[in-house]
Amino acid sequence: MEHTKLLFEPVRLENGLCVYFEDRSTAVAGGRYQAVLSISIPMEVAQVCRRESNDSSGACDRYVRALGHTVVYRQDKVRNFIDGARLHETLREMKEEFLTTRFPYISKPGFALRFIESCFSKEEEKKSWQEAYMKALDSPEHD
Repeated sequence: MEHTKLLFEPVRLENGLCVYFEDRSTAVAGGRYQAVLSISIPMEVAQVCRRESNDSSGACDRYVRALGHTVVYRQDKVRNFIDGARLHETLREMKEEFLTTRFPYISKPGFALRFIESCFSKEEEKKSWQEAYMKALDSPEHD
């Protein structure tokens, strides 16, 4: 049975963000599927900073330099060995489950800025580790 990708309408949140759902399911064997619902919430870094922070320290510029213009919250929901006849129903259930459990969190006014700050913090930590690694490689002990 050929699977036609299920199309979902994006969901607009009260905080101005938009949640997108993509069916990335794949056939496994014997009419069974791995149901994959890919969820994403793109955020324009500068726009979020201007809207949600009183940036007197230049943090927004640092965020854009480190992260680029857009960051994306991503989550994949996966269910294995789903009968092809139940695939679309399963994907709809996964979407509703996500909205039921995550909606209170992702729709909060400060969600986007907190997410961007978290991404920035992770990027800075990664940069710090890379610098320490390069410094260690350049040390005389590695010669």
